[in-house]
Order: sequence, then structure tokens, then C-alpha cells
Amino acid sequence: MNDNSIFNRELLTDGCFPVTKKYYYKEWKDFSMPFHSHNAVEVMYVISGSCLIQTRNSSFEMRKAELIFINANVEHRLQVSDGRSCRMFNLEFGFDRTGSLLPSFAHMIEGSSSLLYLVASKTPFFVSRDTEEVYITLKAMIMELDRKDEDSRLLLENLFLQLLVKLARLFKEKARSKHPPSLIHVSRALEYIHHNYDRQIQIRDIANAANVNPSYLQRIFKEEKRNTINEYLTALRINKAKALLSDTGIKISDINEYVGISSREYFSFVFRKHTGMAPAKFRDNSQLTISSS
Repeated sequence: MNDNSIFNRELLTDGCFPVTKKYYYKEWKDFSMPFHSHNAVEVMYVISGSCLIQTRNSSFEMRKAELIFINANVEHRLQVSDGRSCRMFNLEFGFDRTGSLLPSFAHMIEGSSSLLYLVASKTPFFVSRDTEEVYITLKAMIMELDRKDEDSRLLLENLFLQLLVKLARLFKEKARSKHPPSLIHVSRALEYIHHNYDRQIQIRDIANAANVNPSYLQRIFKEEKRNTINEYLTALRINKAKALLSDTGIKISDINEYVGISSREYFSFVFRKHTGMAPAKFRDNSQLTISSS
């Protein structure tokens, strides 16, 4: 492809897939790179030490577990001076029409709000601190790139999809951090709820995870989500229960424990209130729908 920018409109048509152009580890010492650009998207990940990365208009002091995502054809340079050293991993990738076992980049964007957000932003680069998720994926990609056995293609494509979504998430989270603090608190609360709905959690637990006072959290949560925390949590639990009833063979008498409701009787009451039918009836209807389709 002539233009490997992630903003290239060709990528929005079906049939374009991410492919690795170059990858390497390198420890830099007392090094100054001239400004340059290449027709590939680049991810530079600092493994240890520190360095300075510059674009024509910006400078970034990079340290361990930080990364920079640079779009294709953006001029930049690396500097490691004053006796410092920096061990780094670089990955350069572009796009091709060679075919893939996984969705095209266009379909990836359709399926990921974070990727859509990144592409719509038209940012030439961004810097972020990693939560180690990106580096874990990068290391797995390196193993498969070096191994090149019969399974490598499928694994690599899967890992590439993970990498792009994780990078896009980091970008989106950083953009969100510029939003009012209340939105950050609500976002943290939602993350905690979705990771812990199967346990007996209280509002104070959610507030602790969001690092905010419980009464304040309840107010800003209601303003943002148009539901109280308990209403949101209950609706989430019922939706999870519906999925378990429809898609698994878990005993109905055990479903309540999978969604964080201790009492079977209370679970049945709440489920009927939200769906208009008992759990057993919901399962029977789901099975009838599957058998008739």
C-alpha cells in the first residue's frame, strides 16, 4: 500500500490488514538520530533507561514502561545523551491486501469503539504509560515473528488485533483524563462494577475503587448514567443471568451465585421484575427460540 497512515481512507474499505514491516530490540547509548520519517506506523517502547523523542513541534522525555505511537510519515528523532542509555523495542507496521484469517482493519474499527476513536482523532502521535498489557502482547508477537511455524500466522494476526485495540484504549483513556474528574470517577466505578458484579459488593467498595466519597459518587453516577449505582448493578446482573440461562447448562438454582445475588428467592423476584418471567420460563423460551431457528 502506498500510504500506511492509519488515516488512509483506503483502510476503510474491506480487504486491508495490518502487517509487520520491521521489529527489533536496541540499546542506545549517547546517540542522536536525525529527523526522519518512514511509510510505516511505529511503536517505540522503552524497556529500561530513558531517552528523548522529538517531533518537529514536540519533545517527550520517555522512561521505562512508556511508549510512543507515531503515525506513518511523521518526522521524528531519538536522542540519548548525557551518559544515559535506553533499551527499546521498535515495531513498524503497515497495511496490505494479502488476505487474513481475521477481520480486516475496517471491520476492526467497526467492532472497537477505541480504534474508531483513535482513527477519528487523526492524531499524528501519542505518548502513554503502559499497564504492561501492551508489552506482554509485543513480546508474544516477537516470539511468533521469530518462530514462523505453521501456527504463527493465525496467532500473529490475533495478537496484532489485540495490540491495536490495546494501543487505542491507552489513547482513549489518556484523552478521557483531560475530561472533568467526575467522569474519571464514574469510569473507574464502571470498571470495578463490571469486574466484580459476581461478588457481594457494596457502594462503599465501588467508591473506594473510584477513590471518591460514596455519596458524591452516587450523585455523579446518577447524573452521568441516568441510573443509580444499584439500578445499574442490578440491570447488569440480570443481563448476565439472561446470558447464562440462554447459553449455558448451569443449574437455575446456581445462577444467582454467578451474578452476585446471594438469595435464590431474591434473584427470582428481581429477575421476574426485570424480564416479566421466571428464570425457568426464560430458559425454556430461549431453548425454543434456538430449536426453531
